[in-house]
Amino acid sequence: VVRISSSSSNSSSSSIKINPCECARSRRHLLVGNHVPSVPWRCSRSLRCLPMKAHQSSSPQLSFDTSLSEVSQAIGFTQDRLELKCGPNGRGLFAKRRLNEGDTILAVPLSLCILAEREEAIHIPGVPWGEHANVEKLKRTKACRDAYVLPWPIRSAVALLDLADGGGGRFWEEYTCHENGLLPAPEEYSMPLMLPDDLLDMLADATCVETTREERSQLCQLLGEVDSVERRGALWAAACVRSRNFALTDELFAVAPFLDMANHAAQPNAEVGTQATAIARLKGVPTGNLQIVATRPIEAGDEVTISYGPNMTNEQLFARYGFTMSPPPPRDAVEFAAVLNAEYLRELAEAGQAPPRPPLRLNQHAFVEANGASDAESWAPESDAVLRAAMESLPLDEADTSSELELELNNARELLEEAMIRLDGAVDPDVDETWLDEHNDGDDVRLYACVAYRSRRTRVWLRLRSLLETYVSQLEGKKREEGCSSSSS
Repeated sequence: VVRISSSSSNSSSSSIKINPCECARSRRHLLVGNHVPSVPWRCSRSLRCLPMKAHQSSSPQLSFDTSLSEVSQAIGFTQDRLELKCGPNGRGLFAKRRLNEGDTILAVPLSLCILAEREEAIHIPGVPWGEHANVEKLKRTKACRDAYVLPWPIRSAVALLDLADGGGGRFWEEYTCHENGLLPAPEEYSMPLMLPDDLLDMLADATCVETTREERSQLCQLLGEVDSVERRGALWAAACVRSRNFALTDELFAVAPFLDMANHAAQPNAEVGTQATAIARLKGVPTGNLQIVATRPIEAGDEVTISYGPNMTNEQLFARYGFTMSPPPPRDAVEFAAVLNAEYLRELAEAGQAPPRPPLRLNQHAFVEANGASDAESWAPESDAVLRAAMESLPLDEADTSSELELELNNARELLEEAMIRLDGAVDPDVDETWLDEHNDGDDVRLYACVAYRSRRTRVWLRLRSLLETYVSQLEGKKREEGCSSSSS
């Protein structure tokens, strides 16, 4: 959980958290050949009230300016700072004029947001908690409330579907459903949850595929008793909530229009905060604003960016938002299933539900020394992002102590075996990178995102395999030497 605090010179602000979605990953290659084919997705069914055209079509600028100006005027905020246009990171927010550190760039009233408590209540714009049963247009939300308490992301997704049908008034109906609607259409999302099977399998990531299909199944199961929730619409709404929510507190979450269009950067120039009294429970219509505040000067024409989380990895960014970064994030890493399983077994052992097992750890000093360096920092400089990601992925014990040789060797072999499995049939990342360079301006954004994800995580696994092979070889040599010494004595 990453805290994002806001600091405005004109108001007191509270901290906001963005909750990264963390998923375990493994690898499976399903693409044959040295080229990456184009895999178009043609929808067999239309979805009422969702924007089916690309959001660059017609005039998204007009829709953005008009809608945001109306919202800003309602709270006395002059909208002369931002414009929506396409840039290097796709569609994003750009400064119309120079902005100073501490300037409030964008403000949206909380009353216009979907607000959901973790446990039960939800605020739908124009309809406070407690009045849903009296609003006929909120048929899905009413059905959820009458049937059972759903997790807050699902409740928010159901509310978004009702808003798309006009249950919250003209603003949200246009924001989601207008021909130039400002939310992405289903076929514009690149996150695994929304990928067609062709692209999902092309990720060559068996655990990602399995996790995604389980999520889809659970979503349909949770909404099985709710009338008028079509599968594709439910997935779209869930994707919107997953990629566009802000945590106001540990127990309260918001889906906020306009703020959700700010792109991520490793070194952002703005942050999200609240100008409001802390909200503990949803009682009546919430007051105050959500806002984007400049953290340093921003020149006219520069993109306004925020951080989705400073410690998020490429795997996490792709799972939640559908993109990866190059160069990789500062704390990039991949996850070993063996490490996760060992941690789970340790927790069971502590609870008396399983026999104790030794920790799955490697001696950092011995590991670095085996790979030809004296210390980790000098060996893995910032310029070698792939090596740093590999080191971040390994369960290294920083304490300079030597564990039992047999245990160290078994742990290293277990990790090496998993790395080799994940690379079974992997596509050469250089081939993928060549394709990415040739299709940088292509129209198929989702295909590009999938190839980039595959290429960037493959490089990390290749480096891990090489490092572990070197370490295992050295440990096996030491074991043979110990065996010879024992025989001689």
